[in-house]
Amino acid sequence: MLKNTGVLILAGGRSSRMDFPKPWLQYDERSSFLERIIHIYQKVGVTDIATVVNSDFCEKPWDEKIAAVSRNCKVIRNDHPNFGRLYSIQLGLAHLQSDNIYIHNVDSPFVNEELIVDLAAAHHGSGVTIPVKEGRKGHPILIGSDVKKTILARYEEFNSLRDLIMEFEQKLVDTDDDGIFVNINTPEQYKQLTGERIR
Repeated sequence: MLKNTGVLILAGGRSSRMDFPKPWLQYDERSSFLERIIHIYQKVGVTDIATVVNSDFCEKPWDEKIAAVSRNCKVIRNDHPNFGRLYSIQLGLAHLQSDNIYIHNVDSPFVNEELIVDLAAAHHGSGVTIPVKEGRKGHPILIGSDVKKTILARYEEFNSLRDLIMEFEQKLVDTDDDGIFVNINTPEQYKQLTGERIR
């Protein structure tokens, strides 16, 4: 595993189309989406882990889940989900010590550990490493120190993370993992992928 590497799990949105907090969707009988992603990174040796969570999803009835997650992960409350994704990212990056950071969406718990390791093996310099399948880019991405510094210092100058990383060298890593394309935004998508109803 790449040294000096952490992960930021983004869960700061409103989950409005889902009508249920995405971090607390069940991945399986034992784990929520957020817990599953934390476990993936722990398995490959990443210990500098943080998540930005919409503050509405930190209160009752979710406070026990937050307490459980906090044992393995720094939890940063986002009181301003309307400020956008880049705001959430800079909020989380400020709590991570590592120079190299995976940016991982909480509604993408289906990638495997091999992909995480492959991204780390390919990562070099201070740019961005991105998984691709059949020419199509996916996530998570792995950013280097210069990208991290730019987000922390100048995130408000950019419309999106995609626009920001265009300023940096991009290393593309081929993968067969279809999980890099999965985003779950609606109850119908959740049921299609998991076979479960929201609970």
